[in-house]
Amino acid sequence: MYFYKKIFIFLAILFFSSTLNAETKRFYPEGKIRYFTTIIDDLGSNYNNTRPGLVLDLHFTYLLNKNFAIRSVNNIINYDDTVNDGTEQKLEFNQRLGLIIKKKNLALIPYAKVVHHDKNVSTQNDNSHLGFIFQAKLHKDLFFDYDYREETSNGSKIVATGYIYADKVTDVKLTKKNLFFLGAFPIHLKIGQADGRNLRRSRVIKTTLDINKKTDLAIKYVDNSGKGIFKNNVAQNRNYLVAEFGYKF
Repeated sequence: MYFYKKIFIFLAILFFSSTLNAETKRFYPEGKIRYFTTIIDDLGSNYNNTRPGLVLDLHFTYLLNKNFAIRSVNNIINYDDTVNDGTEQKLEFNQRLGLIIKKKNLALIPYAKVVHHDKNVSTQNDNSHLGFIFQAKLHKDLFFDYDYREETSNGSKIVATGYIYADKVTDVKLTKKNLFFLGAFPIHLKIGQADGRNLRRSRVIKTTLDINKKTDLAIKYVDNSGKGIFKNNVAQNRNYLVAEFGYKF
């Protein structure tokens, strides 16, 4: 009887170990910390009153099978008060949860997105969106992305006038990995354009140099053009040249 009990315990441990190992192979965490000479994202948003700062990326992917996966994208950003007076610092949490549906070189990713702040004063624009991403691999190392989302909240609104902005956002980009090599270091290229309704149109060109498997250096130029009542707004028409230093962990 004791022998059979030992066999049962051994088989139970083996089963749970193999299950855990299988689940581990399905789960892929990604972490990266980025230092910006000016915290401007690729959509032209100015997060820290044109000052340098840090962004923490924490992403998770869980594979359901070869055609389906769950993807969680999380960015924690050093954020200045939206009045841009530089007197109050806080954190912005930009989170996205999506389902990856993949077929050969094509992928469709419906998602929900939430933006909130750790100090939610009246000037903040907490908001939520529903959207989708269409991705296509056009050629070796060449990718096309189309991202569209609509706001489901009232975060992007000027309360005094009721003017609604950025409630619909379109982001289109073309990415070429390994565009060329600088010695042994690969250089990647990204060209994109983002449109936030009644806010601005942003164009970006970005090159990234992989120093090693964990460290990279990116330089990007962002060209902003204000729209609607922001057409002549200085902040929404400002252009930026930014360097990013990234470390993966």
